[in-house]
Amino acid sequence: QLREDQSRTNAQHNDVAGQPHGGVLQLVRRGRNDRRRARRNRAGGGIDDNADDGDDDPAAVPTTNTLTGVTLTGNDAGTAPGNGGGLHITGAGTVDVVGSTVDGNTATEGGGLWNFGTAVMTVVDSTISNNATTGTDEGDGGGGLFNNGGTLTTLNVTISGNTSATDGGAVKSNGGEVDLVHTTVTDNSTGVIDVSEDGDGALTIATSIVAGNEGDDCESDVTSDGYNVVGSTCDVDGTGDVTNVSDPGLGGLADNGGATLTHLPASSSAAVDAGTADCVTDADQRGADRPVDGDRDGTASCDAGSVEALSAAPATANASSPTFTG
Repeated sequence: QLREDQSRTNAQHNDVAGQPHGGVLQLVRRGRNDRRRARRNRAGGGIDDNADDGDDDPAAVPTTNTLTGVTLTGNDAGTAPGNGGGLHITGAGTVDVVGSTVDGNTATEGGGLWNFGTAVMTVVDSTISNNATTGTDEGDGGGGLFNNGGTLTTLNVTISGNTSATDGGAVKSNGGEVDLVHTTVTDNSTGVIDVSEDGDGALTIATSIVAGNEGDDCESDVTSDGYNVVGSTCDVDGTGDVTNVSDPGLGGLADNGGATLTHLPASSSAAVDAGTADCVTDADQRGADRPVDGDRDGTASCDAGSVEALSAAPATANASSPTFTG
């Protein structure tokens, strides 16, 4: 496998118009048979991970890439197809996005991150914010995240301020599997949507906040693994789910400690101690400890969403990133 580790990098204000893909960085590992096809694509405003286009070329090798402390901002994937304003992955690759910010990127489909049908994308301790999709076709959308049949997991992630001209302002899934765990989805044009045909996809939320979006919080059926705080359009009945929440009681997107911006729950928020003492992770998006006894009932339980409200963030944040532009 081809491995790349991009740490503390800024990819900003790039545009793939007039070039194949990857406005700032293209990660390629492909065989002879797909070179001509790759040149015709327009995708990945910031980074394009083009490993294997699925043509069964034996020379194609999947990629494994880790982006740590990266900022992808102000990039534009253009059109035709215009997928993945911040990052686009095609083929049987793996991408981990850790402690990073994907902000203010634009695409026809998948304003922030776009994941392919045979790819695995994992986003951890990161913020996906203020990205936009401009495409108006039925298949477009996914202002923050678009999953096109692959496997996409978020853990301790904030998805905020993203917009779509169609649906899925925060997250759109078309097949495959999407798992949102300890994820805060708020203040987007709309929330989450699964448009998979014949029930072949699954969008699952667990100990997450999907509430306080401008439009519908859930634009389709979703599956609950429990302990979520959701708005009235989310038809879930998992263990411990708090439903019909119009105001999740979150502060604005701000520096609440740690390396990325987050929404801090107020002490009165429905998210506080909404989970169990057996947390999926022992730290929140900022690196602060989980769980703490937020409602002071004598039992420490995890908060829903990406931030543990009454837990102190680490004293020092990550160092600032150097600038890497195309």
